[in-house]
Amino acid sequence: MLNRHCLTNLSRSAHIVRCPWPRNNKASGSSAILTLGLLQGCPSSARNQRAIADVGSNFQRADAKNPQYAWAIGLWAGILCIIYCAFQGWASFMCPLRRLICVFAFAFATHLCSATEHILFTREGPTQGRLFISNGDGSGEQALTQPGSLDYNPAWCPKGDWIVFTSERDGPANLYRIHPNGTELHRLTEDPAYDDQAACSPDGKGVVFVTTRAAGTANLWILDLATRKTRPLTSGHGGDFRPAWSPDDKWIAFSSDRQSDLPAAKGRWERLHLVDIYLIHPDGSGLKRLTEHGNFCGTPKWTWNSNSVIVYCMSAEETYKYREPDGEDGETRIVQIDIATGATKPIETGPGVKISPSVLPSGEIAYVRRDTSAHGVFYANGKSGPGGPDLHSPSWSPDGTHLV
Repeated sequence: MLNRHCLTNLSRSAHIVRCPWPRNNKASGSSAILTLGLLQGCPSSARNQRAIADVGSNFQRADAKNPQYAWAIGLWAGILCIIYCAFQGWASFMCPLRRLICVFAFAFATHLCSATEHILFTREGPTQGRLFISNGDGSGEQALTQPGSLDYNPAWCPKGDWIVFTSERDGPANLYRIHPNGTELHRLTEDPAYDDQAACSPDGKGVVFVTTRAAGTANLWILDLATRKTRPLTSGHGGDFRPAWSPDDKWIAFSSDRQSDLPAAKGRWERLHLVDIYLIHPDGSGLKRLTEHGNFCGTPKWTWNSNSVIVYCMSAEETYKYREPDGEDGETRIVQIDIATGATKPIETGPGVKISPSVLPSGEIAYVRRDTSAHGVFYANGKSGPGGPDLHSPSWSPDGTHLV
C-alpha cells in the first residue's frame, strides 16, 4: 500500500518528505504513515495497520478543521505507536523509540504536506515615501504629498507648472501629477502593470515613462496627457530605464541593459548590471547606442542646448561593489557625452559615489552622493543641498532654484 505520490527519502540524519497529495485525501496520509512504519522495521500486524491508518486519518481530519491541534495529534500518535509496538514483545524493544521519533517528524511533515495549496511568506519593503520641496541649498524644506502613501521618482516638468511622480497609494505603481504648491493631484495612468520613472516633454503635452505592460519587460511608453492614450516607444527583452526628453524635442535618452548577458560578479551567484546609454526619436525611430558596451552608465540628463547628455559611470565590477544604498566608499565618474560623435568628457566634481546627475540652467552640475561618508545632494562647485539617507531621485525646477 505504498503511496507512490509521496517520495520519502530516509537518511540517518533526517526525514525529507515531499507529498503532493490533496488536503482531503485522508487515505494517502494514513498510508504514508503506515509506509514509514514499515520502512522503520516495526512489526506490522493487521491490527497495527488499522491503528496507524486511524492515526493518519484522524490527523488529516484534525489538520483540515483545526490546524492548531496538529502537534497534539502527533503526540497522541506517537504514544499509541509505542503501546502497539510494545505488544510485539521484547525483541521489538527498540522499535518504540524509533517509532516515536519517526511519528513526530512525519506528523509535522504530514501537516505541511496536507496544505500544499497554501504558502507562508513574509513581505518586507518601504511603508511610506513622501515628496518634499526645498530650496537648492536644502533650506525651506516642506512636504508636497501627504503621509500614508508611497510616492517616489518625481520629475519637474519643463514649464514648471507640474511635477509628475510614481505612487502606490491606490495599489500598483501608477503615474500622478501635482502642482508645486501641492494642489490638484491627478492620476495619469491606471494599469495593473508597473508604471514608473516619468519625464515630461518640452511642451508639457506628453510623458515618457517606464512600464512593464509588454509582458513584464521594462520598456518605454509615451502618454498623451490630453487624451490619456498610451503607445509603446521601445521594445525588446532587455530593461529600459530613466528616460529624459531633449529640450529641442528631437530625442529621448535612456539607459538600458538590452545587450547585457548579466555576467556573474566575482564568480558569485550575483550578477553585474551592465547598462548603456541609448537615444531614440519620440516617434520610435533612430534607435542608437551612445556608450561602449561592457561597463555601466546611467540616468542621462540633457544639457540645455540638446547637444549632449550628462551621465554617471562606473566599471562593471563596481556595480556589485556599490549595489547597497549605503555601500562602500569609492569613486564614480560623471561624464558628458556628445550625441553626434559619442565623444566623452569628464566633469570635475567632488569625491564619493556619485549618482543621478542633473544639469541646472546655469550650467552647474548637481548629483546625489551615496556612500558611507556622505549621503545627499551636492554640486560640482563644492556646495551641498538637502541630505540624509532617505533622500532619492531629486529633480530641479526649470529655473534651478528649487528641487523636489
